[in-house]
Amino acid sequence: MTGRRAVMAGLVALALCVGMVAGCGDGQSSRENNKQRPASAEDIDDRAPKYLENQIKCPVCEIPKLREEIYVDVDGKRIYFDKKECRKKFEENRSKYLQKLDKWKKGTSGGEK
Repeated sequence: MTGRRAVMAGLVALALCVGMVAGCGDGQSSRENNKQRPASAEDIDDRAPKYLENQIKCPVCEIPKLREEIYVDVDGKRIYFDKKECRKKFEENRSKYLQKLDKWKKGTSGGEK
C-alpha cells in the first residue's frame, strides 16, 4: 500500500470508529427516522386546533422537526415540539415561549412558512 492509500485507509477507519462511539443521527431509531416528519403543524392530522397553524419549528430550540406525538395544549390549541426536553422547558417557562409564538403569529420571526 502506498503512503497516500495508507493515510486514506486510516482516515476511513478513524471515521468509522468515531461514528460507532459517538453514534449517528438524533438518537432516533432508523425506523423513526424513515417516518416522514410533518413540515408544519397544519400537516399534522390529529384533528386538534393549532395554536399556530403554520408553525414549522419548535418554539424552544427552533429546530424545524416537529413531532406530532410531542405537544402541549394551551387554551384548547396545540403547540408541537421536536423533543420531550423542549416540551419540558416550555412547561417550565410557558410565558417566555408563548410570547415567542405570539410574535411568530404576527410574522415578526421565522416561525412561519
